[in-house]
Amino acid sequence: MAGMKAMELLKEMNRTQKFLLGTFLFIMAVLICGTIWFGRYETNKVLEAKFSDLHAVAELKIGQIVAWRQERLADVAVHTQCLMRSRILEWMTKPDSTMTAGLLEHFQALKEAYSYWDVLLVATDGRLLLPRPTTDEHLYYNPSELQPVIEKALAAQQAVFGDLIRSTTGNRITLDVAGPVLDDHGRPVAVLIMRIDPEVQLYPLMLSWPLPSPSAETLLVHRDQDTVLFLNELRHIKGAALAFRYPLSDPTHPAVMAILGQTGITQGIDYRGVEVVSDIQPVPETDWYMIAKIDAAEILNEARLISIITYIFVVVGIMMTTAFAAFLYTRQRRNHYKKQYESERARRQAQEEIRATLYGIGDGVIATDTAGKVTRMNPVAEKLTGWSEAEACGRPISEVFNIINEQSRQPVENPVEQVLREGFIVGLANHTLLIDRHGQERPITDSGAPVKDENGELLGTVLVFRDRTEQQKHEAQREFALQVLAILNRNLDSAHLIDHLMQIFKERTGMSAIGIRLRQKDEYPYFRTSGFSEAFLSAGPHRYNLIACRPVDNYNGSGEGGRDVAVPDIAPLSPCMCFTVLQGETDPEMPFFTPYGSFWTNSISELFDMITQSDDPRYARYKQTCQVCREEGYESIALIPLRSGDDIIGLLQLNDHRRDLLTMETIEFLEGIGASIGIALARQQDLETLRASEERYRRTFSTIAEGLIISDQETGAILDANEAACTMYGYTRAEFRTMHYFDLFEQPDDEAAAGLDTGELVEEHRRKDGSVFPVEISISYYEEEGRKIRVMAVHDITERRRAQKEAEAAAAEMQRLLKNAQESRAALLKKLEDEKRMIEERTALEAQLRQQQRLETVGQLAAGIAHDFNNLLTGITGFTQFAIDQLPENASPRQDLKRTLELAKRAENLTRQLLAFSRRQTLQPVVLNVKQLLDNLYKLLGRLLGEHIDLVIRYDEDVGNIKADQGQIEQVLINLAVNSRDAMPDGGTLIIEASNFDLDEHYSLTHADAKPGSYVMLAVSDTGCGMEPEVVERAFEPFFTTKGVGQGTGLGLPTVYGIVKQHEGHISIYSEPGKGTTVKVYLPRVDAEATEPATGERTAAPKGNELLLIVEDEKAVREIAERILVGQGYRVLTAATPEHAEVLLAEHGPDISLILTDVVLPQRSGSQLYQEAKARYPHLRIIYMSGYTDDAIARQGVLEEGTPFIQKPFNSETLIRKVRQVLDS
Repeated sequence: MAGMKAMELLKEMNRTQKFLLGTFLFIMAVLICGTIWFGRYETNKVLEAKFSDLHAVAELKIGQIVAWRQERLADVAVHTQCLMRSRILEWMTKPDSTMTAGLLEHFQALKEAYSYWDVLLVATDGRLLLPRPTTDEHLYYNPSELQPVIEKALAAQQAVFGDLIRSTTGNRITLDVAGPVLDDHGRPVAVLIMRIDPEVQLYPLMLSWPLPSPSAETLLVHRDQDTVLFLNELRHIKGAALAFRYPLSDPTHPAVMAILGQTGITQGIDYRGVEVVSDIQPVPETDWYMIAKIDAAEILNEARLISIITYIFVVVGIMMTTAFAAFLYTRQRRNHYKKQYESERARRQAQEEIRATLYGIGDGVIATDTAGKVTRMNPVAEKLTGWSEAEACGRPISEVFNIINEQSRQPVENPVEQVLREGFIVGLANHTLLIDRHGQERPITDSGAPVKDENGELLGTVLVFRDRTEQQKHEAQREFALQVLAILNRNLDSAHLIDHLMQIFKERTGMSAIGIRLRQKDEYPYFRTSGFSEAFLSAGPHRYNLIACRPVDNYNGSGEGGRDVAVPDIAPLSPCMCFTVLQGETDPEMPFFTPYGSFWTNSISELFDMITQSDDPRYARYKQTCQVCREEGYESIALIPLRSGDDIIGLLQLNDHRRDLLTMETIEFLEGIGASIGIALARQQDLETLRASEERYRRTFSTIAEGLIISDQETGAILDANEAACTMYGYTRAEFRTMHYFDLFEQPDDEAAAGLDTGELVEEHRRKDGSVFPVEISISYYEEEGRKIRVMAVHDITERRRAQKEAEAAAAEMQRLLKNAQESRAALLKKLEDEKRMIEERTALEAQLRQQQRLETVGQLAAGIAHDFNNLLTGITGFTQFAIDQLPENASPRQDLKRTLELAKRAENLTRQLLAFSRRQTLQPVVLNVKQLLDNLYKLLGRLLGEHIDLVIRYDEDVGNIKADQGQIEQVLINLAVNSRDAMPDGGTLIIEASNFDLDEHYSLTHADAKPGSYVMLAVSDTGCGMEPEVVERAFEPFFTTKGVGQGTGLGLPTVYGIVKQHEGHISIYSEPGKGTTVKVYLPRVDAEATEPATGERTAAPKGNELLLIVEDEKAVREIAERILVGQGYRVLTAATPEHAEVLLAEHGPDISLILTDVVLPQRSGSQLYQEAKARYPHLRIIYMSGYTDDAIARQGVLEEGTPFIQKPFNSETLIRKVRQVLDS
């Protein structure tokens, strides 16, 4: 029993143990499984957090790169479209040293402000337009490296980035940003390139990492053929930028994955062979890829730590709390990192905004910390203090910003120290001087302000200051002007007035020599001088002490005119600049003259060298200027005219032996002062002249021979009388003053009184002795002290009345004789007028004949030149075309040869115009419908003239036909329309009319080249500027033009004239300046029906195998024709002379199908050669060629019906088609 219980107890114990063991094993299994599951779960969460962090870093880097690229593109766009565009266009139009220096200074400031290592202005072909400053001579420049980014910018028409490149010249990595500079028509004229050093701007963005990490790294890559090219420096390989490559054959590398299109989180093997986790992102708007990577072992370290903690938690329960805390800590840390990234991004954006404000403000700005040490300063502060921002940072503000009192020269307390001490805004007085690093002093105004955080705690200070140099200068000029005006308003005579002004100018300008010239009659002598040597002033009247303002008469010397002299009959020497200014003959286009009419220079010796070495004809008259000033060693000179309105009454002269004492601002200020002085001196001279005039009046009144009596108009009381009146009437002046003017009349009445008011009166007056005598009274009035005064001029006409009676008797006799003479004179005048009209008509015809003979002579010369030139052009165009055909399409010389061919075609057009003028152009006339001709030209002329010209074409419905070369007549109308367009730059109306017109015998008598007959008149009229008569007279002369250089050849109207004359027509011009011009062309009218224009489709150049004979004495033309025809399959024989041609005809005559011959050959013409050959070989065909023809065809001016002809110079297609056409006809 006991054994059984023991066994049951044992079994019970085993069951308990098993239960316990099972429970334990179950719990252990649950714990183990739970731990494994929990470990894996936590590992995945850690990995996800790390991946999220890695992605956040990648997004941050991408955002930084994109923002950086947009800033650089904005820099270029702003300067090419807004800030610098107008200055660059103006500089390219009219470059000068001042504008060049200004652009270079702006580029230098741009480099310093935005950390560019070079800024270039280049042409669209890569040429450097703006010279490099001497400070940049160490920077290399390779046009070929810039060409891709230039082409990219021109194609995009906006700012673009180039590729990262390593220059072969400087072995330096660079990244270029380029933008086109467009003119007003949207055409690129230049390219602005800003060169970036990636090691300064781009690579630091890539190397930084938000958190410390031993393996984290950011890569920038792009594809280069079959490899991945690393664009930035690597953390573990030095010098890898643009040098380290990785083959695309390894797909496990993150860089290869990026090139193959994979993005986001990836795992792979990096260039070290280490397993890494990467986040791959493409960089927008580029072919770059950004890879943010970190070693997988570094990421898994934290996951392994969590697993170990979890396993320990199974053994020791307390570790579970620790693991949970670690989990919370990890989660909080991840959130902290995200917030830190966002805070960092906001902080950097705020810093950029502060930087833009700080560096864009026009005043100097210096920021300090609470210790008074410099933390930041803008470019204006750098310029004013002489310290760069890098050098100044960390230094005490008193060392960088050194200020003293302008009057006491004692140090002034720095406003930063006062702000730090008191905590509020402070400012300095106006009398403060800033001493820069190099010891230069400049007056400033400044203020300091505290910088506090949101809690009011002091973080530092900001010091803002401004240069007062210009303000002080303006204040000094204001005081100067007030001082001068005070003197001018004082009641002084001219001498004392000028003495005071001389003293003021001496004190204020600091110039060593000052002089004032004033006009005295016709001369301008020095009125006062100060500081000039005796040698200068004693140069004599032949030099410059006196200057005449009138020309010299009867001068036969060798001087340059006769204007700049002291007194009449003295020969002038070299022209004086004082004379030029006083006469108002200054040219504001010259750099040493101002629009006001002043002359100034800071170095007369340099100015003289520039004038003497210049080829500009405008400088010729100034090559001997300022001779005495140069001999005296003066350098800085200013000549300011003293004006009163438009009148120059004198000259202010300022001289000094020192250079660079004057500025344009100073000259403009002195011109304003000079204007005030001129007005004051003119007023003073007028007052002095008035005083002298009054004195002369008193003397004249007393001594004049005519009697003068002055009376009050209202009361009639006599106020005064002169000595002549006293003698005439017998009264004394005292007696006159007691009388009334009616007391002088014999019988005073109302009619006499009325006569006095009319201004004239003839009356009988009574003397004191009672005698009566006739007088003639002239009356005038003037106001004096509010009353009207009558002045009576009394003349005794006793002798005149006696003479008048005698004259009346003689006049009656003269009237009779005059009537008889007038009848004879009328008959004589009629005869003289008829003879005068005949002489004038004959003179006009002789002038027209001489003009035609002169034009004919010039035409013969032009035709000869054109003929020889056409032979040369045939060779040039032919050989050039051969060279082009033999080169591949992408060969670089091909474009140069095409340009040569274009220039040759322009020369061809020029010779064609010469031939047209000389009437040696070969015509192919047909009967033309004038109405249809004008309708066809309407659209062409509309495009040619532009929208600002209103084109009107009108014609009579019954207008007849003409027989003419259609191309030549169209050329006539186009040339005339273009001339009218150029005469209406601001727009207008152009009218082309056509009508029938008959020229009669009378018209032909007054126009030597016009023949009576029936014509069609084509009239071209415009509302342009018109022409002067002398221009109309020369309008048909070749190469005569009124247009500017490069705007016309002078062959437009001569070409029209030649074409019209060759068509046996007549042309005339009617023009008035300011009203417009009408050109009328008269062409013979025909009754035949108009010829329908030929039509046909263009086909490929035909080939052939016939045997041809070329006869041409010009070797080049002969070779060209032979090569062209042989190239088309023809067999060709060539001959340079008719004799050689006859030999070839004798040998091959039956086999020769066609002769291509020049019209003019040595010893005999091409026509004679062909006629002789055709007599033997009737099957022969013929083609004539010539630059112009001197045979029967050329003399007639037209081709006989069916005569084949080709004009030199010709191209291959024209020759081939002409040969085929003649052979097939």
